[in-house]
Amino acid sequence: MKIDFTLTEEDYLDITMMHMKGSKKFKSSFIAQRFVIPFLVCLVVFDVAKHFGFIPAIIACVALYIGWVLLFPKYYKNSALKKIRKISAKSGEGGPFGNCSIDITSEGVVSSNKEGSLRTNWKRVNKVQETEKFLLIYVDNTNCCVLPLRAFKDQDERKIFMNILKKHCEVEQKDFVTKG
Repeated sequence: MKIDFTLTEEDYLDITMMHMKGSKKFKSSFIAQRFVIPFLVCLVVFDVAKHFGFIPAIIACVALYIGWVLLFPKYYKNSALKKIRKISAKSGEGGPFGNCSIDITSEGVVSSNKEGSLRTNWKRVNKVQETEKFLLIYVDNTNCCVLPLRAFKDQDERKIFMNILKKHCEVEQKDFVTKG
């Protein structure tokens, strides 16, 4: 069974952000950048601003801290999007984005894009995950075949595809994660 689809920069960003949010290293770094660093900056601002009065110094610090905490996630996402676009521009003609396909065969999964094709034996598939927007077929902890759920014509086609995956995959049930 073959599914054709278009992979966009926004898809790539969503997948990257999803993987980053699942990473313990990312979570600790994000918390530090979102909460700890602005707190330390506020201490410095407070020390400087207290010469203008205690109340203005507190107001300045609280405004700075709240502003940073609220705006940092949007800044971080935009920064990640810029990096993805830069990678895309360097690789020429949109990089990995554009027309793609995933073909399920008796031997494994064939993922294709304009760069070429990648054949993955069923034994290498170690996890299948369905999110709100994507079906991810992992060949190791960091690499996966990405299939946007919008690529399916309807729920029946998605169910048929999932059943074929379940039939061929040697993945334990706990590693076959679906949203519904």
